[in-house]
Amino acid sequence: MHRRETTLTTPDGLDLVARSWGVERPAAASVHILHGLGEHGMRYERLAAALVEAGFTVHGHDHRGHGASQGERARIPSLDTLIQDAVLVIEHLGLPERGRWALFGHSLGGVMALRALQTGALDPDALVLSSPYLRPARPPHPSLLRLLRGIARVIPGLPLTRLDPEAMSRDPIEVAAYRDDPANYHRRVRLGTAAALVAAGEAALAPSAPVLALPTLALHGSEDRIADPAATRELAERNPGLTHHEEPEGHHELFNDTCREFVTSELVRWLRVRLGLTG
Repeated sequence: MHRRETTLTTPDGLDLVARSWGVERPAAASVHILHGLGEHGMRYERLAAALVEAGFTVHGHDHRGHGASQGERARIPSLDTLIQDAVLVIEHLGLPERGRWALFGHSLGGVMALRALQTGALDPDALVLSSPYLRPARPPHPSLLRLLRGIARVIPGLPLTRLDPEAMSRDPIEVAAYRDDPANYHRRVRLGTAAALVAAGEAALAPSAPVLALPTLALHGSEDRIADPAATRELAERNPGLTHHEEPEGHHELFNDTCREFVTSELVRWLRVRLGLTG
């Protein structure tokens, strides 16, 4: 499968690396992938191959501070900055002009995608949320959260906790691949980054958040120890048109978990219907 790489420069001077799969042949629809915190877009090449085989063109990029893109490693000053970067890449790739397209976001990328829709920054034809980080799986007590937010404004670089590779998948081969990947971020997540993620999740679930008016698929594992599956259930309850699947015993990365063949086939089937490739 052919892969094409493109480098774009953000208004503040950082180079972002974007990738496209399946562009050697025309496709009636495309998917853009937003990856999670501390990882990178190349981890989705297996999923991209399945989507290309199903008739889609696939795109994605490494967020600033991730993978091959420039920037301080895994630091998120605000979710708005990452969304602006995504808009830059998607407009450069010309997705809105090339036919119907879906936005796929995992974890950090999931809350990014959701907030981009809710704020009107992006307007895809369909939305896919994979284990969206709407709330931590073990949220701190409200009084502690207020304290941490205050500290984050003063010491945003304060290290907190590492992402646990064992929480990603039930497949030991995938856990080892995550742990051994030098392009992943293996150090402690900074307080400022954690605070930005929590604030974005709260905004996404706020009573004032608009109801999603486009086809949306949300996938989450019931045993996710990173992002709270109950928050995705809450999102589904507030959005009657949302298709929700909770995978029994699934961990955080369903597309790298032991259920990956099932969730990939479900994703492909859903996208082909929603993006008009069933003819």
